[in-house]
Amino acid sequence: NTSKPGCGTKKRPLAAAGQCNYWLKRKQRYCKWDVKADGELFCSNHAKEHKEDGKRVPCPLDPNHSVFESRLYRHLKVCNKVKIKNKQ
Repeated sequence: NTSKPGCGTKKRPLAAAGQCNYWLKRKQRYCKWDVKADGELFCSNHAKEHKEDGKRVPCPLDPNHSVFESRLYRHLKVCNKVKIKNKQ
């Protein structure tokens, strides 16, 4: 999908092995972050924009991180904020 940032229509070689393939248009270079696992194309920061697992939404308990909308119910049971509140 070319409407997403980093998915331009210009043909460019892929980034170096183990490097994020997200194209930073303003800087005219690839993201310098490393990918998490072999076979992944994007770092954890840019992978959420290219996943097909659904929409990511901010965690209602801690908006500093996000989760897939389809996994939100399950996430609320294991979120670190819940564990911290339960200890107090």
